Amino acid sequence: MTAIQWHSHVSQALSGLSKLAYPSKHDALGWYAKYLHHPDADFKPLAPKMTQIVSLEDIDLLVKWQKDERDIINQSASLCLAILGDARGQYFLTHNMRDNTDNLSTLVAPMTPTHWLQAQHGLGITHARQLQPLFESESYTVAARLLLIFNDLQNGWQAAKTDASNIDRPNRLIEALSFADNDTAVVYANILARYPNDVQHPNNQQALSSAWQYLSDYLSRQLSSVLSSHSEVITMMMDAMPNTADKGGVKGQSNNKASIRASILTTVSTENLQQLTNLSRHQQPLVRAQTISVICHLSELLAHDYYDDEDDVFETLQKWQRSLQALLSAHPVTATVNMAGDSSPTDKQDSSEVHYPYQSLAFGAWIGVIRAGDDYYANSSTTDQAIRGLMWLATQSSAFDTNNDEDWRDSTSRVLLPLLNHSSFDTRELAWACLYKLNMPAKKTG
Repeated sequence: MTAIQWHSHVSQALSGLSKLAYPSKHDALGWYAKYLHHPDADFKPLAPKMTQIVSLEDIDLLVKWQKDERDIINQSASLCLAILGDARGQYFLTHNMRDNTDNLSTLVAPMTPTHWLQAQHGLGITHARQLQPLFESESYTVAARLLLIFNDLQNGWQAAKTDASNIDRPNRLIEALSFADNDTAVVYANILARYPNDVQHPNNQQALSSAWQYLSDYLSRQLSSVLSSHSEVITMMMDAMPNTADKGGVKGQSNNKASIRASILTTVSTENLQQLTNLSRHQQPLVRAQTISVICHLSELLAHDYYDDEDDVFETLQKWQRSLQALLSAHPVTATVNMAGDSSPTDKQDSSEVHYPYQSLAFGAWIGVIRAGDDYYANSSTTDQAIRGLMWLATQSSAFDTNNDEDWRDSTSRVLLPLLNHSSFDTRELAWACLYKLNMPAKKTG
């Protein structure tokens, strides 16, 4: 066997081992140890697989590899330690901070921001700013955005089901508002607006259910936008499914396309999102890491814009669907998830301090987005989403008794009035329609 053939066989074997449910039983990392110093070996293509096969039994070997002179080896070893929750993996995530170097930008290819996020998550995300570099990375903004939502919303959800007087504050979402882009601010404001103020109120679980439903609807709209911008992707999906090759004419094809589109949108159902949240806290580190990888595939899909190639969008869509299916097949939504204890410190909301102005924070965030929308180059769609958020607060929040002390209708009207002179026609029209719905007197809008 030639060195090239040997290299190919080992590469395939390691790739296969990385997909096993319990690779530690097959001494997968032992193969890496034997292969690492072979003179004909090229470790780079295989380094990312390490994050899928390591176990707690491998920690001593990983610590040793941290001292290797090759960046790809010491870096992947540190990332693996962090994924396993070992504090020694923190070295890579922080050692460049002294010279203000962004450690995300120092990743050695083929390691990706996905591995970086898996490592951050493995050590515990206690502050939103830990993920700030990802918010500046277009392909992974949604992943960072979702993970902070999952962390905070799940804390509140579990508390509402077990002890309504001990609900965690969504501190990560609140902190993220200080640096979030406008799109993220709109989403976080919508979550915060639905977060219960009164920890003793019987509708807390209903309020949090509304937040989950909003998140599902938001992601569904984002997915729908990608599919609408790349209509050929649905046709490509049909061609890839043998049982849909011949369904009898144009009408049958139209029905198939609608069915495929609907099935894609259901991948972001509330049930799936809640299970992803649960699995991100699974007691097995590799399950947690796999969940982060799935979330990143969704993020990459939603990052596609109108000008991206159809084949690229199709490939990313398949990665999202297949990775989600593989994860949920192994851990169905109906199954009980064994979650690891959350080591991240959280602030409990004492029953003697029953009010916290989440809706006021949301209101302020939406106003900030609207003001930023005065810029000629601003995204009017984001401005319009902020306006719709204000309208939800003005017309729907009473259903959850979120805050009876504030007249959100009056406050919203005061924000909308100046928008009748906005540079965007669509924004002016939306502001007028909203003021009409709020029964604003005509003389005030004239």
